[in-house]
Amino acid sequence: MVIASGLYPFPPLPNLIQLSDAAGVIEAVGPDTTRFRVGDRVVNSFNPTWYGGPLRKLGQMYGTDIDGWLGDYAVVDENVLVSMPEHLSFEEAATLPCAALTGWSAVAGVGPGDTVLVQGSGGVSPFALQFARTAGARVIATTSSEAKAERLRELGASDVVD
Repeated sequence: MVIASGLYPFPPLPNLIQLSDAAGVIEAVGPDTTRFRVGDRVVNSFNPTWYGGPLRKLGQMYGTDIDGWLGDYAVVDENVLVSMPEHLSFEEAATLPCAALTGWSAVAGVGPGDTVLVQGSGGVSPFALQFARTAGARVIATTSSEAKAERLRELGASDVVD
């Protein structure tokens, strides 16, 4: 929505394909591919040059530095993909590379006896709320409407401030 409305804060390079998060189906594989087969459902890695451990350097990012996922097809190394959970729709899975990972990172290490405050009901906050509750923390959420407050309660918020 931010891209479509012209409010994206990072000016794209000329002719750069936008979008940093995606889910899709493998349509073809190269001869040396070992992790996936045609028909596998996959999700992209948000940071395609970081394979694990401490992040030492921010590499090129989809939709900002290199072509993103707002196209019909993309040719990528198999190591920038992960298997998509079977129970998720493509829309749900496409939220995992950025919003879910950010929410998980934000509450890593919390547990029983901890209290977490999340702001709002969009993007990262619902993920942080669910991860924190799963870890046993109390979660207080803020929001701007009773309908959103009810949804946050359904997701496990202990308290909601409207």
